[in-house]
Amino acid sequence: MNQDLFFTEETIGYLLKLENGIKVPEKYFKILCRTPKFSNLSEWRAIISQKNIDLAIKIQERISNETENDNLENLLKKIQNYKNNDSTNQYLEIIKNLYKKEVLNVLEDLIHPYHHKIHSGLPICDIGEFRKQNVWFMDPNSNNFNIEKLSPPPFESIPKLMQIWQKMYYQKSQNPIIDNLLLYLIFQFIHPLENDNGKFGWILLIISSLKQNFYFENIIMYPQIILKEKNHFYQLLENTINYNELNPLINFLLINLDKVIDEDFDFQIEFKRKLF
Repeated sequence: MNQDLFFTEETIGYLLKLENGIKVPEKYFKILCRTPKFSNLSEWRAIISQKNIDLAIKIQERISNETENDNLENLLKKIQNYKNNDSTNQYLEIIKNLYKKEVLNVLEDLIHPYHHKIHSGLPICDIGEFRKQNVWFMDPNSNNFNIEKLSPPPFESIPKLMQIWQKMYYQKSQNPIIDNLLLYLIFQFIHPLENDNGKFGWILLIISSLKQNFYFENIIMYPQIILKEKNHFYQLLENTINYNELNPLINFLLINLDKVIDEDFDFQIEFKRKLF
């Protein structure tokens, strides 16, 4: 039996309409939110299967061998020598700048200064801030709404949840690869932003990996490898949220991390695309 990783709470959602250029609530309805239970990474680490732990140790050894004769500065210089597009250079610059910070405040150092730069798509209300409204991933009129697709935590919970997450970010890691992946996933489950949670999650995953000396030339391509199987990845995320099936999701992320170490990328081509 899977251990419960979330609790369900009821709150209110609403559809917005534009009136004189201002978004105002149009229709209210009940939504059921799934909020992750956590105060320490050990609570989630304890249910990771031995199969996944063994795979993480193997990957950790491989990465250590890859980087024993290299250093991060050389790696970043090498990556920045490629003919990157403006979007890619922007991500690289964010990662480089934030890696240098001894203490990283996610809201003040990452989200607030960079959100408007990396955002693309529909206009959003809370750019550069934690979201101040509830969100969902399915039309509320759908028969499956709140059955197969549940919503992330109520927006009122975000500051407290992110405060706990921030403390975990600086906890001493017992298994850096597993812990980095858990931090990334819990960030996605909190869903602290109205939009662009995926982009910021990947940036934080790469920064936390670099700070623990788990770097190799292909690490910057890791998000792109995952998103090549986007539908499968999203299904695994949903299964974790709905049914507490964490190990299949961790295994998917580990297998692709192992794969990306050896992947033969043509960086001149790949960097012409958006990384995240």
